[in-house]
Amino acid sequence: MASLAALQSRVAALEALVEERDARIAALEQAVQTLTTKGEPEVEWTAKKVREAFIEYFVDEHNHTFWKSSPCVPHDDPTLLFTNAGMNQFKPLFLGTCDPNIPMYKLKDGRA
Repeated sequence: MASLAALQSRVAALEALVEERDARIAALEQAVQTLTTKGEPEVEWTAKKVREAFIEYFVDEHNHTFWKSSPCVPHDDPTLLFTNAGMNQFKPLFLGTCDPNIPMYKLKDGRA
């Protein structure tokens, strides 16, 4: 069985580690405070920025092909049956009428 002196020594060592950890936490909290303004982050993630980050992630990290979205009410296409499904721009691909000279032609389906 461990002696009382050995246990007291171990407790003292653990207390020192806790104090060191608390000091590191305080330093990190101070660093976070200096990176914020009035408690709010300096960088605001607007809807535009979120969308750009999402697109950039899939294009850069996963080599996806970006294809500009289409409006929900298409111009000059009374035959469109996709209703707000986010697939309007891929209609030529699905119907086999896609121009072979554009990047969309290389896609096998609606995924990049």
